[in-house]
Amino acid sequence: MKKSIIILTLVVLLLISTWSFGANGYDPIREYDKITAKQIYDRVYINGELKHVEIYLINGYNYIKLRDFAQLISGTDKQFNIKWDSKEKTIRLISNEAYSPVGGELKIGDGRDKVAYDSEPNLFYNEYSLYLAGYYIDGNNYFNLRELSALFSVNVSWDDEAKQIRLNTSLPEPTKESWVGRYRELYNVFEGTSIVVYPMANIHNVPMLELSEDGTFEYLLNFYSRMFTIKGNWEIDEKDSNLIHLSNYDKVRQKISFRRNNIDELELLTTDDYLTIQNSIGYTTNHSVYKRIR
Repeated sequence: MKKSIIILTLVVLLLISTWSFGANGYDPIREYDKITAKQIYDRVYINGELKHVEIYLINGYNYIKLRDFAQLISGTDKQFNIKWDSKEKTIRLISNEAYSPVGGELKIGDGRDKVAYDSEPNLFYNEYSLYLAGYYIDGNNYFNLRELSALFSVNVSWDDEAKQIRLNTSLPEPTKESWVGRYRELYNVFEGTSIVVYPMANIHNVPMLELSEDGTFEYLLNFYSRMFTIKGNWEIDEKDSNLIHLSNYDKVRQKISFRRNNIDELELLTTDDYLTIQNSIGYTTNHSVYKRIR
């Protein structure tokens, strides 16, 4: 019995020793969850203006420090502030509020690879709890650049000729051709309390919308792990060229519309909080956001 207690105590001590807590959030990390982060860029253009920022490549995706991203878009209509709730051990993102720098933002990187740890800090986006996986590097939280951009409706593009990342906080001039493409659901509000962000790499059972140039659409929906496909026509709203409506479809009883937040992002709008498919009721909300994948 005494031997079992000693072994159990050693195991507990070993687990505790592998946890640490970050300055930017209550961020438990474990030694076995580490991965190499390769610094690949230190220049980003925001609305045409050059800024220096550390960008790391992890598993094929670009990751940016949360506070760097907030500093980049501060002063635009997409700005947000970051507040650390020490009592609740929570990072709070407050939309439409100027960012308050804490020092160290937008520094030039040293070009070296870094050790990154899986990170899932306690996050709130306004009143919603936010599930957004990222990495912990040198005492800071880093998140997928495209996922952060979608959350705050910032357009991301890659200039292949100049090898530059470009961020734009304004909407493009709307044309029918600019709508055409395939989109996947990136995040939604779950039961009106939480925002769930689906990793860009995960496409299993994720709703998809394809808008074709001939004015037709194909919409793959997930209702309680059952996949439904609806087809019909889409058209641009007569009064708002950044709004489209789906029509001539069956199975779904409510009106389905999408508003464009930027050229690569659509926000699902419905007449109420529910879409009814045949005899199934599925919860969506007008906070579901779709991201262009091609």
